[in-house]
Order: sequence, then structure tokens, then C-alpha cells
Amino acid sequence: MRILKHRKSFRYALALMASASLGCIATTTPVSAQDSAAMFENYANSNYTYCDAKLIGAFYQKGADYGKTVIGAKIANGIEQNLPPILSSSRMAGNRCEWIDIPHSYADAEQLGSYWGIATSSAKVKAASFYTEGKAGVITGILASQGRNTGWGTSEDAAFASYARSGFSYCDATLIGDLWGWDPYRGKLEIGNKVKAGLIENIPGMLASSRNQGNQCDWSELGYSYNDAEKMGRAWNISTNNAKSVAERLSNEGRTEVIAAALR
Repeated sequence: MRILKHRKSFRYALALMASASLGCIATTTPVSAQDSAAMFENYANSNYTYCDAKLIGAFYQKGADYGKTVIGAKIANGIEQNLPPILSSSRMAGNRCEWIDIPHSYADAEQLGSYWGIATSSAKVKAASFYTEGKAGVITGILASQGRNTGWGTSEDAAFASYARSGFSYCDATLIGDLWGWDPYRGKLEIGNKVKAGLIENIPGMLASSRNQGNQCDWSELGYSYNDAEKMGRAWNISTNNAKSVAERLSNEGRTEVIAAALR
């Protein structure tokens, strides 16, 4: 119990530090859909990564989408300099990114492993750590030196960026990846390429086919926080654990609008 209190106090202290560094500026998500879309566009056109969005969202105990709107709002209001303190505080709180949160392929992981002289699985962990620490340039620099063009103008990175601002979830990417025996990253690229090619109407059919094969997502792949689960539970008058199960079922059925209504 004493340790738990210390942890809560630590997170509270970090929140206070972040508030002070931001000049007590509110960072709530814009209420209108139009404003929210504009904030997502600001994020998509920035140099901030999905990992950054995840860390910022995690600091506020929310998902990456919330982090994207915070980034977009700061840029829109000309106070982008307030983002690094939030990222720093999130890292201090223990929030981290994983390989699935960074825009690189399995081939990139193999190349990084060869460069560092470590296993591919270890290279994934190390690369994610660099992104977590805000040092993505180290990874892109290594890959570029090995003959990999990893600038944001490449087709693969453009596809990832297209997925990031598409509105499709990590669960969607997982389901599409499962449909073809791919990992979620390849699923993200498939979504991004379909959006870029103007074939977004094909994605629901792919998702349905994946579900018909029995593929499903679990709670950890939905992108919602524990606070979101609590809010869903209150809206549906059920326990938080049951709310997670219901959210899993709704997401796997493609009925995320029901979850969105509960969170509103």
C-alpha cells in the first residue's frame, strides 16, 4: 500500500510539473469533429511520430489518438515548444513504445540487428527504445547508411502516415494483418496503401473476411485506456472488466460507434 501511494504521488508530481511547464494551458481534445480532424491533420503533417503521440496520450492516461490531438492543438496554437516537457514527463512516468508503434518493417529490424550484431528480436526492442527517447533519427540514420531510404517521402513511410491519419484502429490493422498472415505493421501499410489509392471502401470487406476467419482483437489492441473502460462501464452500467469484454466484442464486430457514444 505504501509503494502504491508513492507511485500515485510520483505521477501526481509529474502532472503538476507538466502543468507548470505548459503555463497551465488546457489540453483537452477539441469537441467538434471538424476541429478534431484539423488537429489530426496538424499532427500528420508534423515531424512527431506515432510513438510521440502514444507517449503523450499515455501521460494523460489516454490512447495515442488523444496524443495526436494534443500535438495538433499545440501546433495550431503556436505553442509546440510545450510538447517536449510532456514527452519527458511521460518517459519519467515509465511509459514506453514498442516495435509495433514505430514505422519500420521486419526487414529493417533484420538490418538493424546485423548492424548492431544482435538478434532481430533484440534489435526491435532497441529500436523502439530509441524512438521512446525521441531519437528516431538514430534509427533512420543507420538504415540510410546501410542503403535503406527511410525518409518520409518513401512509399512505405507515406503508407504508414496515411494509415496514422485514416481513423482506422490498431485492431483494424491487426485483423487485416491476420487475414494475410502478416504482422500488424503490414496491416497498417495495407490500410495506408488502400487509402492512398482511393480504395478505402475495400477495407470494411477485408475486415469482415478476417472476422469470418475467426480473427479477433483483445483489449490491449483496442487503443483505449483503463479510464476509458471505467467510463464505458458507467455508461453501460456494468463492471470495468465486463466493459473491456464488451468493448472487445464491439470492436471485433466493427461497431466502434457504440464505444464512441459511451465515451461521449
